[in-house]
Amino acid sequence: MSELNYGDEVFEVSSPEDIPLDAFKEKMRKDTFACIRGIISPEEVSSALSRLTTHFSSKNDHPGVGQSADAVRSNFQKLNIGGESRARSNDDARLFRAFYNPIWAEDIYGFRDAFVRLAQVRNVLAELPLDFAIDKIEGNGLWTAARIAWMGP
Repeated sequence: MSELNYGDEVFEVSSPEDIPLDAFKEKMRKDTFACIRGIISPEEVSSALSRLTTHFSSKNDHPGVGQSADAVRSNFQKLNIGGESRARSNDDARLFRAFYNPIWAEDIYGFRDAFVRLAQVRNVLAELPLDFAIDKIEGNGLWTAARIAWMGP
């Protein structure tokens, strides 16, 4: 397999703080597309997915609707089947499991570090404090609903 060559739309960085925000925003204004790479390694994702596959049990599935808002503020697994009906313009069919794993909950899948870095990327891009809504529910009610959408077995 040959190495993919990317143009100036890819920003290769090793941490969220290294994102060149002005250059990223300019690229988005100009081309409406940009990619940030290097924050999470493929090996880290593979390891966490392997752990998820090993520990997965369909016995933990909850229905896709009907849970309380507090349910997803802890480790919670649900099966999403059917179209999304909340948005009038989106009735796409779906079939996947969602594994909610809030950053403050037990790291049962091994995604904790990746979730923190992804939330930090969001915060850098939104020009918020680096730790905003990561390990707590903020005063305005916002928090990071860290989760995995999985189409595994």
